[in-house]
Amino acid sequence: MSWFSRFYDPLLAPAERLVFAVKRRELLAATSGRVLELGAGTGANLQHYPDDVELVLTEPDDGMRSLLEPRAERRPRTEVHDARGESLPFPDASFDVVVATLVLCSVRDPEAVASEIRRVLRDDGRFVFLEHVASDGWRGSLQRGLDPAWQAIAGHCHLHRDPLPVLARAGLRVHDARIERPWVVPPFLQPILSGVAFPAVRAGR
Repeated sequence: MSWFSRFYDPLLAPAERLVFAVKRRELLAATSGRVLELGAGTGANLQHYPDDVELVLTEPDDGMRSLLEPRAERRPRTEVHDARGESLPFPDASFDVVVATLVLCSVRDPEAVASEIRRVLRDDGRFVFLEHVASDGWRGSLQRGLDPAWQAIAGHCHLHRDPLPVLARAGLRVHDARIERPWVVPPFLQPILSGVAFPAVRAGR
């Protein structure tokens, strides 16, 4: 098991308890149907999904997945796949909801991941996201300065990414987004962006 997967939960515990758990609950309470979660990590979202959803989890990191699988087994209608967001092993238009929380910062090819999200999402589906994103001013300078070292120790996590243009280019239109700067989250991991995006075919109606 990697250093990062072993200490991921303890390191995030304060921010998880005071900020992220609340956001996860708000975002996931209304999910329904067949739901795909990208980069499910150690399973922090599991407790926030409605009981009746059919849940498909992907996690490419062996260490994270070893912690995720026993937790997922306790939940009905849940399966775990070893898969990367850049190449999902699922048919087109096969999910009602796709979820990514604190994931787009770490993927190797955000453009490919966004395209795959759009591909597997039904035209009347939605993409639910929670991310830390690029800042401006002194926080942005701090992010850029820390980025190489942070990627090395934090599972390839990038501090200075803006996912919104990437989603737009993939045909996903953000209709409900919030930007927050919680005090408990370190400045270099701010701001926090959360929201919902819809396929452009639906957004244009």
